[in-house]
Amino acid sequence: MERTPLEDKDSRMIGNLRSVGYDSEKNILEIEYNLGFIYQYYSVPKEMFDKLMSERNKIVFVQERIAKQYRSQRIK
Repeated sequence: MERTPLEDKDSRMIGNLRSVGYDSEKNILEIEYNLGFIYQYYSVPKEMFDKLMSERNKIVFVQERIAKQYRSQRIK
């Protein structure tokens, strides 16, 4: 899956997130963390991905709105 690199002048807002991708056919959100881990989150609506990408504080959004609500699997 192709992921978009995350960059922010205030690195606290993206935390340890490196890149984010989304498969709209399968509703899979994929997040790469700075430590090299990659997680896939399943059954994530496109609207949730869009909201994540528009959020200034992406790490908090992932922790509170994605990681706690969607089934995930570490793939790397």
